[in-house]
Amino acid sequence: MLHLNTLMLNLNLYNLGGVRSPHENKGYMKKIIDYLVVIFLIVLLVLLSSCSKDWDELDAYPCQDGNCNVEFWIDELVQPDVYEDENGYYHIKHWGPNYFTIKGKVDKLNEQYEINGVPLVEVRYDSDYWIWVEDIKFTVSRYSPFGLYTDSQFQVAIPIANQTLSICYAAKFHEVLNIAGYSYTDKMCDDCPYSERLMGTYSKNNYNPQQQYYLDGSMKNDTLQVYMRTTFNYDLGETKDIDKVIKIIVD
Repeated sequence: MLHLNTLMLNLNLYNLGGVRSPHENKGYMKKIIDYLVVIFLIVLLVLLSSCSKDWDELDAYPCQDGNCNVEFWIDELVQPDVYEDENGYYHIKHWGPNYFTIKGKVDKLNEQYEINGVPLVEVRYDSDYWIWVEDIKFTVSRYSPFGLYTDSQFQVAIPIANQTLSICYAAKFHEVLNIAGYSYTDKMCDDCPYSERLMGTYSKNNYNPQQQYYLDGSMKNDTLQVYMRTTFNYDLGETKDIDKVIKIIVD
């Protein structure tokens, strides 16, 4: 009699939905899986739609006014007597500090290219003026700013006294310093993927960049050029590069 009552109780539970037969339970689980698949597809579509919108925003021109501009000048605080002659050369003097400063002003980026208010802008500095051992200084003719990381260009002959050298050859004996603040050594890899990044110094995430270049008394009467490459948005999306050069005579 007890077994019969137990059987009747189980049947009532099945009918009430509290307990399901194995067949019914299998169907119930299939419905749950179907629902989860639908929910997953909906979430996936929303995410894809959001990503598509973000990519569309990254197609925008980097600068707010639709025309990226940048200007650079020699800081008069360090060079109070600086002036530009009729040939476009700026004249500076070594009167004490062993450097001169290049200041800049960069156009503002679209908000898509700012992260928490930090602009994705970069300025890279270079020059054609090098310093070697025993205060030997020289400029490189046919210099390609930011591009002298390939071996063929570093083999450009440099006249020193009654002989000629190349930067590659000179670096075998002692590192060669660029007045922009970096050096070329015999350990450098000229054809590695990262080689280009080694040539130059950088100012990043700043609308008012500045850089100090080396200067000393032995550079008097020398002529040199300093280079600035500004990259508007160095991350995903549209990018704009602008190169500037300032020609200098040390009086």
